[in-house]
Amino acid sequence: MSAETRPNILYIMTDQQRFDTLSVYGLTACKTPRLDELAAGGVRFDRAYTVCSLCSPARASMLTGLYPHGHRMWNNNDMMQWALRDLPDDVRLISQPLGAAGYQCGYVGKWHCGQTKVPSTYGFVGMDVPNYGNPYGTEEYKAYLARTGLERPERKVTVTDFTARRTPMAGELIGDTRACATYFLAEYAIDLIRRFSEDRRSDGRPWMLFLSFWLPHHPNMPPTEYLEQYSPDEIELWPNFHDTLEGKPPNQRRYRESFHRALEHGEDTWREIIRRYFAQVTCVDAQIGRVLDALTELGLQDETAVMFSTDHGDMCGSHGKFHDKDAFMYEELYHIPLLVRWPGVTTAGTVRREFVTNTDLAATALDIAGLDVPEEYHGRSLAPILRGGEVEWADDVYCEYHGHRFLFSQRMVRWDKYKYVFNAPSFDELYDLDADPYELDNRIGDSALADVAEEGRARIMKWIEATGDDLRAAASYMIGDQRTTP
Repeated sequence: MSAETRPNILYIMTDQQRFDTLSVYGLTACKTPRLDELAAGGVRFDRAYTVCSLCSPARASMLTGLYPHGHRMWNNNDMMQWALRDLPDDVRLISQPLGAAGYQCGYVGKWHCGQTKVPSTYGFVGMDVPNYGNPYGTEEYKAYLARTGLERPERKVTVTDFTARRTPMAGELIGDTRACATYFLAEYAIDLIRRFSEDRRSDGRPWMLFLSFWLPHHPNMPPTEYLEQYSPDEIELWPNFHDTLEGKPPNQRRYRESFHRALEHGEDTWREIIRRYFAQVTCVDAQIGRVLDALTELGLQDETAVMFSTDHGDMCGSHGKFHDKDAFMYEELYHIPLLVRWPGVTTAGTVRREFVTNTDLAATALDIAGLDVPEEYHGRSLAPILRGGEVEWADDVYCEYHGHRFLFSQRMVRWDKYKYVFNAPSFDELYDLDADPYELDNRIGDSALADVAEEGRARIMKWIEATGDDLRAAASYMIGDQRTTP
């Protein structure tokens, strides 16, 4: 495939977006009309999972095609003392083979994959925001305000947690929506697409743009116009909102009572927190729509593949008022949205049930560009699925977690209707997601599912060995341990 005939690639990523917030899945009152349109025009994956429920590990996996134990950024790179600050020198991002093949590669938004190594280190043009970053503190945002005459919105905090720091949980952005960071990122991306389009007309180079939004990550502070689209009366609490955590590993209860301490908020306050989370999702959905509209206006829709997913989900009150994410592997964190539209290849409105991960998107981007996928990739190209028909595919998916605020090793395998979670410092978990979709009943000690538990352990060990997971020595002793109670 020559550079002139290769498709452009628009790789869109949100931050901490739950699977059930896409209205196309029909599970909540959340409104995502533009992502629904993208799903209707391409392929929707109903069983997509993140490889890890932390930003840095998941994002690095989405850019490298490797599990966290492969790229070695196990934790958020800017937080704990043991965290790797930058990716090792031998780790390559998809921008490098794409750039070598003639692609212009752009990066816009949140990075969180390095402190000294930033997107431009890997050949991207666009924004360089080290670590987690703050969009309002970037020179690009300041220049945007100066150019447009807009004023930064006022942040009105209405809900905090109950720690000594009183960390903001929810509120509202008051001011012109065009001055909010999410609108600005979309505008910056549109300008970059225009520039890339002009360059391609003159020199034939295709482009890949990685557009990374900070939303809907908390604190949940949407612009007023999106908050007004939701009434507190229409917000339903999650079916596992009152989970007592009985029969669950004790670290979950201890975490909930130590960090954020959001347990002390009542139902009405949690409805407001969820309402604002939904409003942030709708806000970022609208800005994604603006970027997709720009493709159409520039005549690029039929020559640009679009991939959409997120790094991981958000608890947002699930399982007994958990806030944020950490050492638990519930569906709210690991089950994610994933959509792909590849003009001339995908069939509009297709729904697929294969188990896939966001790590697969790096391999998919290379495949779309007509490049070979490196043998060391853990991710698999989704191209065979995108082309339609029956495909040989693994019947399970593997996820991992290495700790965040404290070290805590976990591995998860999801297959058929089951989920097995290996908790190295505690007892394990087993869920039948058909009978118990909200994971209220840990069945690890249920003799009726003893064979299922054994299968789950075997599947995890298979993945550990196949991918060279560093936990394999310990797991060979521990995963057969039948501990089922605190």
